[in-house]
Amino acid sequence: MGSSTYSALLFLYILFIVRTNADVIEPNDVVVVILSQEEGYHAAHADYTRKRIYEQASVLEKEPPKVVLSHELNIKASWTITPLLIYLSDTFPDTKWFFFCLENTVIQLAKLLNVLGKFNAAQDVWIGHALYDHEPTIIHHFAQNTKKFKYPHMATGFAMTFKLLKSLSQQISEGKEPKTDFSIDVSYEFANFVLKSTNARLTHVSKLCIVSTSDCATYPLSFYQCVRTLNI
Repeated sequence: MGSSTYSALLFLYILFIVRTNADVIEPNDVVVVILSQEEGYHAAHADYTRKRIYEQASVLEKEPPKVVLSHELNIKASWTITPLLIYLSDTFPDTKWFFFCLENTVIQLAKLLNVLGKFNAAQDVWIGHALYDHEPTIIHHFAQNTKKFKYPHMATGFAMTFKLLKSLSQQISEGKEPKTDFSIDVSYEFANFVLKSTNARLTHVSKLCIVSTSDCATYPLSFYQCVRTLNI
């Protein structure tokens, strides 16, 4: 086999692997879940974020993502995420990805779709801007091996495949959800539930940013001061 033939076959093999492990994600393949609050100021932020997502989909001339504001569902403790999972898996069985974020998360829709397209939606995958504890901390119950356990930065958002979310909702249906009367750190506790239930670890994606840059798919926006008017 000549070197040129070998190179061509190698290129085709790599192309096959890339296409096998990636996907073309359209806006309507995604459900955006904004962990919102019902108070007027916060609800206005959440509604503004929803409108911005719709506007970006319109510019792309695509059907927009479904956008869920958690406070509109009237599900107890929805801000802790796990109470939402059964509802989401039952309501959106044909979606590929769920993206969870806060009301002040800025989403650059086209860039986010590009990020999601690099992962296989048919697998148990979740991605985010990964954090870890440098040492055991009281709010995380002095857990050991802290640098090996990663949890998402909530204000940048995190994405999860339908397959993984469905697995988690089934665990909850079987009564295997976390048993606690209160929550201290939602992100850490949810990541712990995901790991124990499915053995799926968070994948760090740098384009889900803490500080805005030109490459960011998402990043948190500082809240406006209450003395200012938020135009929506």
